[in-house]
Amino acid sequence: MIQINTEFDRKAYLNNSLKNSDYTAHFLKEEVPTLEPAATLEISQEGLEKIQSGEYRKEYKEEELRRYNPFETRELEDELYMSMLQRSGEQLKGKNYDVQDVMRATMDAYAQEYDRIIKDHEDGDRRVNYTISGAWDITLDEELEKLDEAFQKRLDNLDVFIGIKQLNEKVKLTPIDWQLQKRLYEKQGIPYTPKPHPIKTIAPQDRDSLAHSYNESAVAMMKEAQRVFLERYQSGNHYKGMVSGIVSGLMSSDPDFMRKTHALYG
Repeated sequence: MIQINTEFDRKAYLNNSLKNSDYTAHFLKEEVPTLEPAATLEISQEGLEKIQSGEYRKEYKEEELRRYNPFETRELEDELYMSMLQRSGEQLKGKNYDVQDVMRATMDAYAQEYDRIIKDHEDGDRRVNYTISGAWDITLDEELEKLDEAFQKRLDNLDVFIGIKQLNEKVKLTPIDWQLQKRLYEKQGIPYTPKPHPIKTIAPQDRDSLAHSYNESAVAMMKEAQRVFLERYQSGNHYKGMVSGIVSGLMSSDPDFMRKTHALYG
């Protein structure tokens, strides 16, 4: 058994640290207050052997380095999200696209990823190997669940895409204060020359295209397209290019949505 006395002798410390200082006598004139009784730490022979062998450190590291699964790290969901993002990006590349193009490309990417997952699981679980969680076997149900979550993130992207367009259009509808602009130019010492800048107008009946209800309609339409796709896929009525047709059909059958789309992007 080893005993370690933890008492701190303050007076001895001051004597040692201030022995070459003119202030030593001043500090030690007064009685040094008595500290609490010293605590004694006892370490058994078994504990000492564990410390010396490093066993305690080993146990700590094993607990600290607990293995996380790809659902905790979201690596599987991120993989599916990025794959859909890349697929839709390739379809839109080089185009002057609008919301209808984005909706079709997003749905196509989802369908392609869904079909890929089904094929990858024909012989059972899919083996993955991620940077953080490492190697895991992912079941079909697990991957389809994460695909659905990743698709929801793409719908959030769609909402943001529309929102940015709406914000830009609202800015264009704001009348320009020419006098204020002139004063700002003059304050900076910049020559000011008024330039014709026609203000965009939008019909009163089309102003609802700038409301968030339009975004909600687009997202709801995508969820309906997903439902129809899954229903047809699971019934075996699946063919290439079908998904874009589902989205286009839903949009065309909703005159109010098409009116708002034209007002916003036309």
